[in-house]
Amino acid sequence: MTDVTQASSNTTGAVIVSGGLGVAKGIFSATVNATDQTDATSKTTGAVIVSGGLGVSKNIHGKDIFVEDIVSNSVVVLDTTQASSNTTGAVIVSGGLGVKKGIFGATVNATDQTDATSKTTGTVIISGGLGVTKNIHGKDIFVEDIVSNSVVVLDTTQASSNAAGAVIVSGGLGVAKGIYGATVNATDQTDATSKTTGTVIISGGLGVTKNIHGKDIFVEDIVSNSVVTLDTTQSTSNITGATIISGGLGVAKGIYGATVNATDQTDATSKTTGTVIISGGLGVTKNIHGKDIFVEDIVSNSVVTLDITQSTSNITGATIISVVLGLLRYFRATVTH
Repeated sequence: MTDVTQASSNTTGAVIVSGGLGVAKGIFSATVNATDQTDATSKTTGAVIVSGGLGVSKNIHGKDIFVEDIVSNSVVVLDTTQASSNTTGAVIVSGGLGVKKGIFGATVNATDQTDATSKTTGTVIISGGLGVTKNIHGKDIFVEDIVSNSVVVLDTTQASSNAAGAVIVSGGLGVAKGIYGATVNATDQTDATSKTTGTVIISGGLGVTKNIHGKDIFVEDIVSNSVVTLDTTQSTSNITGATIISGGLGVAKGIYGATVNATDQTDATSKTTGTVIISGGLGVTKNIHGKDIFVEDIVSNSVVTLDITQSTSNITGATIISVVLGLLRYFRATVTH
């Protein structure tokens, strides 16, 4: 065929075939133009139907491409249609999408609403790590470990137990530096029997601007401007009462109390022995009762001795005065002169 007329339609060109064209072997041509406008709805419909494979050395352009599988070095989609659902957009994948390497996109919107109950459930499952340059917002976040410069919790839910509140920690909470909060409520009821037991254990000091209330307070030392004990338990021994001191009690100034009961039974043999030792004087508004009273001097409006022991010598009787001989000698000398 020597005619070189170019075909501009199916009725022009060097060869015009009014019916169909059946070719048992290959066709080579500069271009192929199929003017039929039948759209393809499957692999066996459309203007051009290829029963075998289609090999194309250069680009393919079309309105929409529906394929079962794509194996390609690269796929470039020029359509800029924005996706508003999983059935709209420039590329629509009816099944799953498996990608061996990275995916880059302006936004990712996963419309499935499956909630996550573990690291392997939910709408989006990430086997590796998740790197996010900016904020993450969500309803609840469950993580095993958080390593962060800062964590800001916008939830303002008040905690009413250790399983409620804006932040819930199922395990322990280790904090290298300070914790600030409106209130701290430790619901564990373990009693303290030492400085290293109890519901709250503080290795360092405890600074409190206002009052401390508790059942019993056991301390080694108290340095305070004032100590007020609201307990009104009466003391019946040295191990009962509102305040119990296991060791001694040193007081720089006065002590006031309704009664003083010294249970030690050490007898006094001098001014520096006995159950109660007073370095200064003793002022008593009312009576003093005791077994025996030994004094160096008595200055009194009256001395009443209730003992009725009969005197049989100068060292027996209800009242024994060791200085009686000296007094007699004094009186005699005075009368003589």
